Amino acid sequence: MSVVDEKIAVRNTVQQYLDAWPKKDVEVFDRLFHPDFIMTSLKDGKPVFTGVDLMIKVMTESTASWQDYAADISHIQIAGPIATVEVDEYSFNDINVVATDFFQLMKIDGIWQFTAKTYHFHD
Repeated sequence: MSVVDEKIAVRNTVQQYLDAWPKKDVEVFDRLFHPDFIMTSLKDGKPVFTGVDLMIKVMTESTASWQDYAADISHIQIAGPIATVEVDEYSFNDINVVATDFFQLMKIDGIWQFTAKTYHFHD
């Protein structure tokens, strides 16, 4: 596949993730996330490390309407079987601030999978 084809495939993978939130489609997460996926953020200036299980918990327990949710895949960079993707989200889980996600994906057995995410909610 060409770099353009790979970027399209990565964009489609990320879009499936974004579309899964309002639908509470946990099966998408099972398919798209590598079992060793790690998620990081800062809380009170200290790093916090979690996995996909926290996202699934947030998803399944959410009572959000998602009516104002919007996301923009603003950057995709690919180097062979590795991709970095930046996503800006607004009103994620009805939180009315912008969040920025930095995803790492790997093409494993011909399938793009999420392996890591670092995120930040803007003030």
